[in-house]
Amino acid sequence: MGAESPATIRLSNVNNVTFQNVAIKGAGSILIYNSSYNGIFDVRGLRCDLYFSDHNEISNISGNIEFQDSSNSKVNNSNIGGLSFENSNHNSILNKQLYGSRSKPFFF
Repeated sequence: MGAESPATIRLSNVNNVTFQNVAIKGAGSILIYNSSYNGIFDVRGLRCDLYFSDHNEISNISGNIEFQDSSNSKVNNSNIGGLSFENSNHNSILNKQLYGSRSKPFFF
């Protein structure tokens, strides 16, 4: 079998979408762009990026999470390998487990 290519899922300019119970093999990511009131639940093996997106909920995922110009969102019950915020306010990180190398800092 050949190498698996990364899977990218993009939610752009959408509201009230639920993405749930998905396992992504290999490298993968979900991009939430200019979208609000969406839910990402029970997803394994991905990176989650929120750009210009507010009022989203992320729960029970494993991977890296990045907020850029995104506010009022919640991350709950997740195993987070990397976490960064840029121009983002009023986000909640609850019941999390942070993991990773000591040489890779977490940015808050």
